[in-house]
Amino acid sequence: MENGTWVSAPSNEKKLVTVSMRGGYWIAIYSSINGRVNGDSKDVITTDINKFIDIVYENPRLMGIVVDPNKEPYLISRKAIHKFTKRKDPRLEIRDWGVGIPNYSKKDIMVEEEMLDFGIDIILDHYLVKKPCQLLEENRGVEGFPNLVYKKGEQLYMMKVLVDVLPNQPHLSKERKDFYLYHCNKFNAKCVIASVSISSSDEQRKNEGLALIGDGYNMCINDVVELN
Repeated sequence: MENGTWVSAPSNEKKLVTVSMRGGYWIAIYSSINGRVNGDSKDVITTDINKFIDIVYENPRLMGIVVDPNKEPYLISRKAIHKFTKRKDPRLEIRDWGVGIPNYSKKDIMVEEEMLDFGIDIILDHYLVKKPCQLLEENRGVEGFPNLVYKKGEQLYMMKVLVDVLPNQPHLSKERKDFYLYHCNKFNAKCVIASVSISSSDEQRKNEGLALIGDGYNMCINDVVELN
């Protein structure tokens, strides 16, 4: 995605179309206006790629951009945009919040999608990396299951990562547990639940359960269990 490139995107009543994939929502664009297929919206918006990136960055619940969603979808996460382009996501930048409770707005607080993304990174970097397993799939959307799919030998595992900010603890309802087990049984997979807690490295913000974007954090893997 070169800076200044013009691209087209499906729209409905002059509003961009978001697509649900991998448990989250993505802005849809076309690799070529000729790439439209039956079932796409009839309207199209064509503008600078930066306009689409702006929209992604302004909405922390969007996971990124999906190219050709109804053809051969290619997902570009907001992390990838941040890492591989000159457009940096301000929500991923380190911030100096000082000591104690600073002046902040609601927009400065991490949303559920960001906490899950953080938790999945923790599980990958501090748990699965130590296991003799083969990672097969990542799904970082809060509505998705599984978040991680991996194999140990011939056994398939499907993992849901639960994340919360201390003093709160991640909670799994019986309804969700039953759904996860049902889904895993269809694929002869073991169902794994990973529980992760995060807290600000600042003592006052930790005690208040305040999770600000760009802050420093301590993390704890509470438990990783197989459900039966």
